[in-house]
Amino acid sequence: MTAKAKKRKNFSKTDRKETKNILRGKFNGNMNGYGFVAREDGIQPDVFIPATKTANAITGDIVEFLLLPGNPRGPSGIVTAILKRTVKEVTGILLSERFLQPLDNRFPVKIKLKGSLKGAKKGDWLKARLLPADTDIKDAGKKSRNKRKSDSGNFSPVLAGEVISRIGKCGDILSDLTAVASEYGICEPYSEAENKAALRIRPRDVADRKDMTKAYTLTIDPADAKDFDDAISITPGKKKDEVLLGVHIADVASYIRPGSRFAKCAEKRCFSSYMPGLFRPMLPKTLTEKISLKENTVSKAHTILFTVRKSDGKILSSKRFHSLVKVRRKLDYDTVQTFLDDPAHIPASWNKLLAQKVTLLASLAEKMRLLRKKEELFLNIETREVRALVDPQKMVVTGLHTEKQREAELLIEEFMLAANCAAASEMIRKNIPALYRIHAEPAREKIMEFMEIIRHNFHIRTGDLTFRKDCARFLDSLPDDPRSNIICSSFLRSLPRAAYSDTPSLHYGLGKEEYCHFTSPIRRYTDLLIHQQLWAADENKILFPPEFFTEKAQYCTAKEYDVDEAYFAANDRMKLYYLIQNNVLEEGGVQTFEGIIAKVSASGILCDIPELGIYGFVPIKSLESRMRYRSGEGRYRAEKGRGGYRTGNYIYLVVHHIDLAAGKVIFRAVS
Repeated sequence: MTAKAKKRKNFSKTDRKETKNILRGKFNGNMNGYGFVAREDGIQPDVFIPATKTANAITGDIVEFLLLPGNPRGPSGIVTAILKRTVKEVTGILLSERFLQPLDNRFPVKIKLKGSLKGAKKGDWLKARLLPADTDIKDAGKKSRNKRKSDSGNFSPVLAGEVISRIGKCGDILSDLTAVASEYGICEPYSEAENKAALRIRPRDVADRKDMTKAYTLTIDPADAKDFDDAISITPGKKKDEVLLGVHIADVASYIRPGSRFAKCAEKRCFSSYMPGLFRPMLPKTLTEKISLKENTVSKAHTILFTVRKSDGKILSSKRFHSLVKVRRKLDYDTVQTFLDDPAHIPASWNKLLAQKVTLLASLAEKMRLLRKKEELFLNIETREVRALVDPQKMVVTGLHTEKQREAELLIEEFMLAANCAAASEMIRKNIPALYRIHAEPAREKIMEFMEIIRHNFHIRTGDLTFRKDCARFLDSLPDDPRSNIICSSFLRSLPRAAYSDTPSLHYGLGKEEYCHFTSPIRRYTDLLIHQQLWAADENKILFPPEFFTEKAQYCTAKEYDVDEAYFAANDRMKLYYLIQNNVLEEGGVQTFEGIIAKVSASGILCDIPELGIYGFVPIKSLESRMRYRSGEGRYRAEKGRGGYRTGNYIYLVVHHIDLAAGKVIFRAVS
């Protein structure tokens, strides 16, 4: 064999081997440039893609990638081609004459703008259209073709785009919120014409609607609730140890028929969006007010009536029907919690009967929850959320509010869970096509990695968290201090996101096999679909077919992600304004924040700051004494003396710099 033929043969073997390792999947980027690909064949875990090997792929892209062998830390690869770019438009800030910095930090690349800037200036929020991949910019101006480079996979970190519109100036709260809404596809508010049209809708009715107006019914919601789609009632049962618990949901399907104008509007929006200072409802506000279960008003409802044993909270039976209800009292969580904390002091506006009903409901919810914990081993994942409060008229941040589930919130949650399960179980039993809420079990590798982090950084014995019983016990035994928020947040990151499916399956967090969303049809399209399907079944009308829910499951899961991310992005950005308004920059010297070290890396320290509900970064260069990073120990140690920083330690910080363009705040450690 000649040398030339031998070389050709060797190349042929390499090509065949490489082709076997060429796979497809969906890319998910990280703000630090690297990313992961979820394999099309479903094999876990996801494949790590280094920052220099992403081929300009951005989150959501369908890519072809080369799987590399021999990485002991997990599978890794090189993106070799972008097969489909799912993101078509991007919102960002104009950094200079031609470069746009995307708002979404999953885009680690800048966008070089072509064509007219439409009058935009530096610091403006813009909406831009991404140009085809073969027009991406290379080396800040030269074109590069988006084709596979099997030797390295390197592509330039710049994309090309063109301006669609100018949104406003960065630094203006309304412009910032509008930019967030634009980036995540949050629909514009309903017009006055649409609100007037919604008022003209006349409800339809079922053949048999039961009168439940005599049952003592009440609502419990946040003080600033925008809609009232659920109410509860409690009356004596047939036996002494039984009660009838009614969960009454606004009968939205009575007003919104499948295929109607506002059914299509609800589908497009999919969820109500609750960004601080910028509420975008799924349904027109005039229609929401008409449908809501209002105080002292007879309303159409969709009811599930449970027979529950008072002694242990066991649900003995349930039945579903359409009803008429009359809410006697409209309550808020804060007032109810104040009463539950001190039952001896009844609020001045309450009478004795109302106090008795709330006490009975709270007792029943607690027993139902304890029984569910014993039987289903649900995971008690408690995380703290700090919400920015924004005056929607003045567009100023008025404060921060720390939200944590209390007994009042758990009371309502327990009854809504029961209703969701009852609706799902009925549809499964009757073989009615439906949309279910599922939560897949985490990959073993992810759980093992989490266990190692907790053992190494917090010196806490976890037990074997691949077993559900050990996992539930571990979460219940977390320390009652700020470290638990970091641990729970880290645990959540090791779990897959909950999703919608056309097939009932495990909800890992709840420990349920039969579960759907039924109780919020005013603000969730998924729940409205369930109501419409049950209405059709009750009236012997044509049902949505199974394939309809297959499509809607994927669509609603994606829309939910966008609505959630819009809230997080807006909430975090409003906290920056809160800091600026309160003059907390270091030169002001007015406030020190207590943080807990969440992660230590070679570049600095990431800290959880409970008071603000944000993660702040402390660069290594800002640490006061000379520190040496010990990668094996996961901490910084002072070159002289005993000082140092490690995960789980408390640290005191001042705000060093706020970057509104990047949406970041940088801290400095103080002694």
